[in-house]
Amino acid sequence: MLGRDSQSNLWVNDDRVSRIHAVIEYRQAQYNLSDRSTNGTWIYLGHQEKLFIHQESLLLSSVGTISLGKDWRNFKSHNIDFRVGED
Repeated sequence: MLGRDSQSNLWVNDDRVSRIHAVIEYRQAQYNLSDRSTNGTWIYLGHQEKLFIHQESLLLSSVGTISLGKDWRNFKSHNIDFRVGED
């Protein structure tokens, strides 16, 4: 669980981030990110493709960056880099 709630697995203390902003689950050998927020989530896959999700889910693959509540260019201190799969 990612969010502003102090019980989150990854806590982000910013007003643009919802208490329970997003959840990442591992199911059937895949990582799924579900946005549950008011302001949405930006995901950058492979450092090129920019996606915005709001109240929907996305399978995470390859490498990328997750930004909660605001586009990463304006919110760099709260970015989450990820890598899925083998090194």
